[in-house]
Amino acid sequence: MAEREQRRGQRRDNRRERDETPEFADRLVAINRVSKTVKGGKRFGFAAL
Repeated sequence: MAEREQRRGQRRDNRRERDETPEFADRLVAINRVSKTVKGGKRFGFAAL
């Protein structure tokens, strides 16, 4: 059990190191909203371009 917690912590630390130096610049151009009517109501989905 303790080994799992240590592994999880290591993964989180690795992500932080990668986030500090971004290789690409993200730029949001548009957000598309899609809705689908289903039996229980509407389902919404979003796509970012």
